[in-house]
Amino acid sequence: MRQPRQGFRAAKCRNNAARVAKGDHLVFCDQDLVLTTNYLQAFAENRRPGRFLCADTIYLDEAQTLRLDDATIRDARFEPLITPTQIGTLARRRRNERLYFWLRRLHLRYMGAKLRGGLFGLSASHLRTVNGFDEEYCDGGDEDDDLGFRLNAIGVVGQNPFQADFALHQFHPPNYPRYNPRLKGHYARRRREIRGGSFRCEHGLENPLGNDPLEVRTM
Repeated sequence: MRQPRQGFRAAKCRNNAARVAKGDHLVFCDQDLVLTTNYLQAFAENRRPGRFLCADTIYLDEAQTLRLDDATIRDARFEPLITPTQIGTLARRRRNERLYFWLRRLHLRYMGAKLRGGLFGLSASHLRTVNGFDEEYCDGGDEDDDLGFRLNAIGVVGQNPFQADFALHQFHPPNYPRYNPRLKGHYARRRREIRGGSFRCEHGLENPLGNDPLEVRTM
C-alpha cells in the first residue's frame, strides 16, 4: 500500500494494508527489514488461537548496513555481519519473552511478549476486533505498544516463538521526533482506558482518519 506522505503515519499505512488483505492471517513487515530464509515459515508453523506472534530484530549501525549487499541478502549469511553483543542481546530478549508469555498465561503479568509493529503476525479477526492500529499515532511511536495492550485486553497474548531466525533492521535517520507530548498524553490516557475495558480505538480499520487516495501495488 502507498499513501501520501503527511507526516509519519505507520499506523494508518498498516491499517490500509489490512483493509485490502484477503487472508485470515496477517504478517506485517516494514520495508527497512531484511529477513532470514525461514522467517515467514516460522510465522506459519507457530500460529495458535489466542496469540499474536512477535519477532526478533537486530538493529544494524550505518557501517553494517553499508556492508549488506545483494549477495549477502540472497545467501542469507548474516552471521559475519553481526557482532557477539548483538547476538547476546537477541538471546536475552528471547529468554525474557518466553518468561513473559508464561507469566501472562499464569495471570502474573499483564503483558506477554512485546508487539513490535514492524514485524509481527496475528489473526485478521483479532485485528478487526480491536479495530486495528490507532491512527491517532502520527509523527511518533507507541502505536505498536498500544495495539499490544488492546490485544491482551481481549485475551490475545504475545509470544516470541523464534529460535534461529531473526530480522536485520537497516540503519536510517529517525522518521519522527523521539518525544511528542501530544502522543505521550494520548498513550497514557489510552493505557488507563484499555485497563478499564476500552479495547477498540476510535480511529482504526473503521472510522479512519483522513480520506487519502490509496495505491495498491502487487510486488
